[in-house]
Amino acid sequence: MAHAGRTSAAPQIAFVFTGQGSQYANMGRELYTAHPRFRDILKRLDAYMRPYLPQPLLQVLFPQDGTASPIDDTGYTQPALFALQYALVDLWRSWGITPAGVMGHSVGEYAAACMAGVFSLEHGARLICEKVRKTSLQIFAYSEFCNFTFNCNMFLAR
Repeated sequence: MAHAGRTSAAPQIAFVFTGQGSQYANMGRELYTAHPRFRDILKRLDAYMRPYLPQPLLQVLFPQDGTASPIDDTGYTQPALFALQYALVDLWRSWGITPAGVMGHSVGEYAAACMAGVFSLEHGARLICEKVRKTSLQIFAYSEFCNFTFNCNMFLAR
């Protein structure tokens, strides 16, 4: 763009990482099949996340025909999104597409921070798995509290 005889620098790009809600089974399958770099990152993340996920990441992302994926369960959604976001940006970077900045929403904040070098890929994988585990425990504890409160109120109302 030119203004009053001046030319501006080339436009810069930023990567924005999404939060939960964009997931679906088999997302990224074509990239996984066609691009070894993308595939290698997902395999590494699958290995990093195995100690923390009951079902392997790659089975969640790419279920066998006729098999349901638990990808809509938050315990799998967030690790899957983190993994796909990281692998996609790593692939873009290998093509020379680099951002001037990164930002994210919810789980996307973890992928953005990892891509910015705040923590390693292995630590990012563990961190997102621990986040969903602790969130699940908090939800369980809250639901048990609500159940207890409801039962107490029912008892007191007698």
